[in-house]
Amino acid sequence: MGAGPGTGGAGTGGTAVAEEVAGAVSSHLGARVRVDPAWRPAVQGAVGHVLGLRGAGGEPYVAKVYAPGAHRAAATEVRALRLAAGALGAVVPAVVDAGDLPATGRPYVVLTRIAGRRWADRFADLTPPEEAALLAEVASVLRRLHTVRGPAFGSLVEGGRSWSSAPGYLAHLAATAVAGHRGVGGAADLADGVRHLVEASLGAVERVAPVLCHHDLNGGNVLVAADGPPRVTGVVDLERASWDDPVRDLALTALHVRQQDPAKVDVLLAAYGPLDAGGRVRLRVHTALLAMAERTWVVTDRPAGWERSAAALVDVVRACVGPPGARSAPSTVAAAGGHWPEREGGGR
Repeated sequence: MGAGPGTGGAGTGGTAVAEEVAGAVSSHLGARVRVDPAWRPAVQGAVGHVLGLRGAGGEPYVAKVYAPGAHRAAATEVRALRLAAGALGAVVPAVVDAGDLPATGRPYVVLTRIAGRRWADRFADLTPPEEAALLAEVASVLRRLHTVRGPAFGSLVEGGRSWSSAPGYLAHLAATAVAGHRGVGGAADLADGVRHLVEASLGAVERVAPVLCHHDLNGGNVLVAADGPPRVTGVVDLERASWDDPVRDLALTALHVRQQDPAKVDVLLAAYGPLDAGGRVRLRVHTALLAMAERTWVVTDRPAGWERSAAALVDVVRACVGPPGARSAPSTVAAAGGHWPEREGGGR
């Protein structure tokens, strides 16, 4: 993980947590680890509180302290980082320590600190050729990550849900997205269009094998060189990682790129490499499902500019599903392990 010195203090509560982490890590490693007050992340993440540490020899570390009870997220991140290291090498932080804080029981992970700025913080600095070069690097990161094969779709860690078949997993994703959309009063014709698209796409996913997917490779989780020609220096925040269709991971990154500049999506896709006919169908259906789920989050949490963002996401879904037409019966989705939309299904 990387960032730079911050201007804001951690506050009394943050200082207490930092000291507790430093004490726990020192105990585990048998060497003194201290808080590094000069380092702050560019932004605090939604999943955990991030702080800087220094090892006994001055080694720069990053500690992430998760919310109480978020042990599965912490375990997922540790497993994902270790799996990704073989494919991505030094751009992935190494796990130094992991455990639970003795006073609060909150899980934590300590990682090597990677130098660099967030990709999002360099958007405005890049020339078009530099943007294209960086998108090509991001696409390469995804391609290499997707060489790590998994046993089933779903959770990386024990106790999480998994699916043995790609159609069953897709049916689950679709039922979840449509239920969320309906729950916030989303347009019925859009839900029908997504149902029809999924029905028509189940055959395209039958032979898909699960691979390691980041599930949040965006401008906040890719670190790039702080100055000079942009290059990827780090890939962080893998607590959402899972075994999945690689095209779904690609679709999610493409959706983030679209929010910055729709014209750059084709650059990312071309750099990732050609998709066959089935891959293009999967890209379309995953883009629709991800955009629908993102819209549900936007209209629920209502961040700044949420109405504009929600409208743009509806446009993305409509572009994927096309105009209203004949609708498939839901029996195919039910047979694949999904349910429209009363409950989720297909998991074990």
